[in-house]
Amino acid sequence: MARKISDNDKKIAALSYWVAPLIYFNKRYKKNSYIHFHACEAMNLFIFEIISVIVSIILLSVKVKRNCSSYLYGVEIYCGEEIPIVIIALIIMLFITVIVLIISGVVNSLNGNKTKLDVIGKLNLFK
Repeated sequence: MARKISDNDKKIAALSYWVAPLIYFNKRYKKNSYIHFHACEAMNLFIFEIISVIVSIILLSVKVKRNCSSYLYGVEIYCGEEIPIVIIALIIMLFITVIVLIISGVVNSLNGNKTKLDVIGKLNLFK
């Protein structure tokens, strides 16, 4: 027979999605399989967030020169560089994905579900 999950365990599991390392490395919570499951999922999400930030920084360094031919008193004006809109859209989608995964993890943990997160569910860096 499965052990009933207490409200306190659900709250701690939900909290792990906000402070993943603190819950994951706390020895007291490793004994509880429910909290440990969500702490592992939260740590996988934490690694995904770090990778997302690094990818975003790299993408933000990509700039294209503006094509302009502005002249002021016969001297060409430098128009500068800009970040392509496609890169900005990719970064926004990446961070929306992270926010949706955090919300999904919190909702799953508060409902008492032991379900892996959608996008990073197969990423098992922490057990």
